Amino acid sequence: MKLIAFCGPKQSGKSTVAAAHLITNHGWQHRGFANALKIMLDAIGVPYECLYGDRKEEPLEMLSGRSARYAMQTLGEKWGRQGMHSDFWLNLWKAPCSRFSGEDRGRRSAVPKRACRHQEFGRHRHPCEASGLRTLG
Repeated sequence: MKLIAFCGPKQSGKSTVAAAHLITNHGWQHRGFANALKIMLDAIGVPYECLYGDRKEEPLEMLSGRSARYAMQTLGEKWGRQGMHSDFWLNLWKAPCSRFSGEDRGRRSAVPKRACRHQEFGRHRHPCEASGLRTLG
């Protein structure tokens, strides 16, 4: 498996570069670190547009006035990295064809099943993720 990971702060163009170049021109597949977080929030009924669209910053009554982005950030950091283990998300993401890779999410999937055998890329913001990804090549 070939791997490219984009590192940078939110809204810095990681997805834009990946979609515009790697996916469109070279047929790469996407496997994102946030897939598991989005699946968790989808399970409790957070609207699709708030997880995948342009409403990520919108306060939601069901999240006590917080946004889906805030929910993903706190699930990722406070529960995942601090509560479970600093490498929790990286380990989940590295698991071959993990159900949290997004492969079984139907219309919400960014990764078809065949992507487990093909090139992939990820976006990340944390140093432990960068060093972990480097060990994968």
